[in-house]
Amino acid sequence: GMASMKSELEAAGAREKELVSELAALRQQLEGDSAKTSQKETDLREQLHAKSAELSEMQEQILRMREDESALQAEAAEAAAATVSLSIELSDERRKRQDLIHEQERRAGLETAAQVEAATGEVASLLRQVAKLEDNLKAEKALVVA
Repeated sequence: GMASMKSELEAAGAREKELVSELAALRQQLEGDSAKTSQKETDLREQLHAKSAELSEMQEQILRMREDESALQAEAAEAAAATVSLSIELSDERRKRQDLIHEQERRAGLETAAQVEAATGEVASLLRQVAKLEDNLKAEKALVVA
């Protein structure tokens, strides 16, 4: 992850500094030893070229590592944004579900109230019928008695 990339980048940076100082030392040696044999000079030039190539490679590697690090940071930022977006979506869904539950409860309440009203009406109607029957019964008793 990010931590290992940082330590790799630091190690690469340290190696780059090493190579730069090695290169400087080789250049000094080359200049100082110019009086010595041409074979020695040729060897030093070859070493110098090798170290220069190594340095270039190391610098390219550092550049790639920095690009990778930037890409990882961008991915992390994208993931964070996606998480926030999903979290918002989730809370919207929860709110919609709560609204639905409240609406169902409200409807159930209205239906229950309507059922109670209807039942009350039926009871009242039955009571009126009972009262009529009682009246009729009294009237018939009165006729029988008369």
